[in-house]
Amino acid sequence: MKYLKTFENLLEPQIGDYVKCDPPGFEDEFFKKNIGRLIKIDIEHHGSEMKFYQIKFDVKVPEDIMKSFGSALGDNTLSLNDYEVSNFAKTKEDLETKLNANKYNL
Repeated sequence: MKYLKTFENLLEPQIGDYVKCDPPGFEDEFFKKNIGRLIKIDIEHHGSEMKFYQIKFDVKVPEDIMKSFGSALGDNTLSLNDYEVSNFAKTKEDLETKLNANKYNL
């Protein structure tokens, strides 16, 4: 069984990290099944103090989600608030391990 390296835990995701998105009030299978990769962090987005993350997915993002989260960023890329990212890790395998550990309450 894999273990999580606690000394590498950071409080916020960094560019290049893999992220699991969980936008509140948006129950969709796409976010439950897919992991994205953080490609850009916008600190000041239209004068707001929130951080916005540009997240690129390996699979095609459905049209209804692209309309909700902005499709001007390009194919398979969404802009999400910092509170819409629920988990992150440096590698995809580490994130999957962390999600499985949370799923089975380990």
